[in-house]
Amino acid sequence: DVQGLEDMKRMVAFIRDVTEYKVPILFKPGPSRPYEDVKACVEAGADAISIDGLVGGTGASPAVVTQGVGIPTVALIPPSVRALQDMGVHHKVKLFVLGGIRNGLDAYKAIAMGADGVGFGAAAEIAMGCRACMACHTGRCAYGITSQDPVLRARLKPEQAGQRLANFIKATAEELKI
Repeated sequence: DVQGLEDMKRMVAFIRDVTEYKVPILFKPGPSRPYEDVKACVEAGADAISIDGLVGGTGASPAVVTQGVGIPTVALIPPSVRALQDMGVHHKVKLFVLGGIRNGLDAYKAIAMGADGVGFGAAAEIAMGCRACMACHTGRCAYGITSQDPVLRARLKPEQAGQRLANFIKATAEELKI
């Protein structure tokens, strides 16, 4: 709506002012009206837009959300790209795709469909040692990844988790090259 767009524009102006125009503005709209929402983000002054579809969300999201709310990620890409193209800003305003991007093939598909980049959430957590118990939102992650409990956090070995994550990223990049 018009008021919502005006609010978005004011927030962008505020953020640009307090960051002295040094920080890019990224919007992450919900996965329901991709064409309209991407256009609104551009009109509000976005430098980048991140779309996250149905299979997005980690254990920090309620199960009802991760298992049934939204549009499949791959279906969000064409209308989002079309909105950027219609406004003449495709690849100028960057489009990042998240939600179900698990490997190089998923990344390739998103980029081939017009995305500028992809992001990994759950796949990165699993690479670090997550077992997808979907308890992130409780603050009691048994693997220490999303826990604030010092005893549970001690279970995460940052050097090992970082090396596993680096291996995942390297393998994903190699798969993308193939």
